[in-house]
Amino acid sequence: VITSEALQQHAQPDNLWMALHGLVYNLTEFAARHPGGSGIIASLAGSDATAAFQTVHSEDLLQPFQQQQAGGSSQSSLVMGRFDAPAGGAAAAPTRSITEEELKQHVTADDCWVVFHGVVYDMTQFSKTHKGGAYMITKHAGKDATDTYKVFHKKDKLALVANHQVGIFAGSESGLT
Repeated sequence: VITSEALQQHAQPDNLWMALHGLVYNLTEFAARHPGGSGIIASLAGSDATAAFQTVHSEDLLQPFQQQQAGGSSQSSLVMGRFDAPAGGAAAAPTRSITEEELKQHVTADDCWVVFHGVVYDMTQFSKTHKGGAYMITKHAGKDATDTYKVFHKKDKLALVANHQVGIFAGSESGLT
């Protein structure tokens, strides 16, 4: 059984593990062949990526990886073991309260926090692999980008960056601009 803490230790470019539907997969070598690019695997490594996976794939897609494990092929390391999810299922939702003042301290390409649907995300690393380009994210650094986000994405796409959640946006009296 692989704990959440152990899983988090495998989020480097040469060591990419993630939990999907209760199993932990070592996707280090597969990442280079992933049709959606290696960036998405790298951005979700070290976490339970089930919610993000489900936005694009069905669970059936994992069957060949599980069969390889059972068959003892050379790629059997793709499935590492059962995932011991934290109490309550997947990673807990952020509870830290982020003020407008704190949010506005993270406004550069190298330190980019953005609000989507009331949640603050550290988009620094994700922006580098964003298919719409880093500019589309960094131009909203330190701001609420929910309205712009809704034009291009459904809300469930935020599952792709769930592991980048920093906290809940506390807002301000004057409103966020």
